[in-house]
Amino acid sequence: MTSAETTFPLAPPAEPDETTRPALADLIEEPESGAAQVSQWTLMRWRFMQNRLSVGALVVLVLMYSVAAAAPFLAPYDANDLDSDHSYTAPSPIRWIDGRLAVCPMVQTLDPRLLKWDYATDCSQARPIELFVRGSTYSWFGVIKSDRHLFGVTAGPALAGAPAAPAAGPAPAVQDP
Repeated sequence: MTSAETTFPLAPPAEPDETTRPALADLIEEPESGAAQVSQWTLMRWRFMQNRLSVGALVVLVLMYSVAAAAPFLAPYDANDLDSDHSYTAPSPIRWIDGRLAVCPMVQTLDPRLLKWDYATDCSQARPIELFVRGSTYSWFGVIKSDRHLFGVTAGPALAGAPAAPAAGPAPAVQDP
C-alpha cells in the first residue's frame, strides 16, 4: 500500500472524480415499494394477519358476538320467563325415547318427614324436542319480530313409546348425621 491509498476514518471525503461520480440513471428515483403506496390501515391489517394468535382471538370474538346477537333465536325460552313452581328443580335431563330426543317433566312431592321438596322425572309425559318451534316473541335489534326458536318443546301429546310413570310416594328418607 502506498501512502496515497491509505485513508483514515476521520479524514474528509475526497472530491468525486469521473470514475466515482454517480451516473445520471442512478440519480433518477425508482418507483416506491408497495408498502409505501398503501394506507396505514392496510399496513396494520397486514401486520395483524401475520400473528396467528391475534387472528384466532378475532375469530373467537366474532363467534361470541354472533351468538350473542342470535341469542333470542337460539334460546328455547325467554330469559325473563320464570317457573316459580320448579325454581329449585335441577335441569331436566335429555333422553332418547322411541328414537327421538325428549324431555321428561319433573314431578314435585313434599316429604312430610323432612318437609323438603323431592323431584322425580315422569317419562310417561315425555315431550319431544323439535326444531324451529313457536315460542315467546322477540325482536332482533328492535326491528324484526319473530316467535320461532331453533329448538324447543311444544305442548301436545306425550311420546307414544314413553316408559310408564314412576311409582308414587316419597323418596327414601336420608339419615341426617
